[in-house]
Amino acid sequence: MSYKRHITSASCCSLLLLLLMACSSSDHVTESQNSVPKLVVSSDYLVEENTLTVTTLQATDEDGDSITYSISGVDSALFAVNSATGLLRFLSAPDHEQPQDHDQDNKYIIMATASDGKASTSQVVSIFVKATGASVHEPFHMPTMMNASSLDVEVLEDWHVDTIDGTSRQKLISIHVDQWWDGVNIRVPVRLIVPLQNPAMGFVILALCRFVSATK
Repeated sequence: MSYKRHITSASCCSLLLLLLMACSSSDHVTESQNSVPKLVVSSDYLVEENTLTVTTLQATDEDGDSITYSISGVDSALFAVNSATGLLRFLSAPDHEQPQDHDQDNKYIIMATASDGKASTSQVVSIFVKATGASVHEPFHMPTMMNASSLDVEVLEDWHVDTIDGTSRQKLISIHVDQWWDGVNIRVPVRLIVPLQNPAMGFVILALCRFVSATK
């Protein structure tokens, strides 16, 4: 009789031990199943000046968990990100001529992060701001034309008396006005005319001549 009680007691102990092991094993598997989100973004983005939207951050999660987006880093204060959709944008439209990034070279650096509430992943993202080029409505890039340091003036004809009526002095120069394609510079001639005897108080450029050359 006591032998049967001993067997029964041993069986109960074994069963209890198995249950504890099963619970411990089950808890361990559940914890290890959480997958780290994966960011699906580029490391570099090129944005034209005066543009607010940069991109939409995206991430995948094998568990189907909701993803929350955030940003940090040296230039992150200049941006905003929608924590739910990942839409990344400038707080104020960037100006290529007046960069606001930390070292003022038109390269804005942030850290993009995606989190599922349990784990997160991050990636450094660089946003480059380029000057707005010529368009159908504005064939020349006016900021370039108004920046004396980028005009690259070439003298074609130095000051001389106008040979037609002899009442004015003229000078013909060529200036760089834009770069329509990478490495292709556009130059146009400008003729300066002043009275023959009196000093000039300033110049008014009434018109730029036709397209002259494209040099690489």
